[in-house]
Amino acid sequence: MNSGRQAHSISFKVIHATSADEGYSEHELEDRHSKRGWRSSRFCYYPQDLVLEFDDVYEIRELRILSHQSKIAAKIHVSAGVGKGIKSARFKGLGCMKMDPNTRSGYKARELKKVRVQATGNFLKLSVLKSHINELNVYNQ
Repeated sequence: MNSGRQAHSISFKVIHATSADEGYSEHELEDRHSKRGWRSSRFCYYPQDLVLEFDDVYEIRELRILSHQSKIAAKIHVSAGVGKGIKSARFKGLGCMKMDPNTRSGYKARELKKVRVQATGNFLKLSVLKSHINELNVYNQ
């Protein structure tokens, strides 16, 4: 287990996504410099799950999620898991985070949500429970 005291970003691979819009693959999330990001498919069903896999078991202390300015998750359930594979991993719910609907900025600002957690795992599951619908998110992504 990698439990160094020094805080750092953990590289990951996205090993599962419930859906993805054309041109906005879940694998865009693996590149920290990507400007595209991930989008669910248009008119998708919820929840939309993303499962990230780390190269080792880590102590996870903080999550940072950067939201799109108009295609915004309303609520995200977060779980951490440990196991040799996604099917055998044991996941533990860490809680839910709510994202701002961004109406005050006119959908021009992105929200960076930082949440402190105390978890151990080599998997992280993000379940988008629903999205904020607005005039720029007509496809409910």
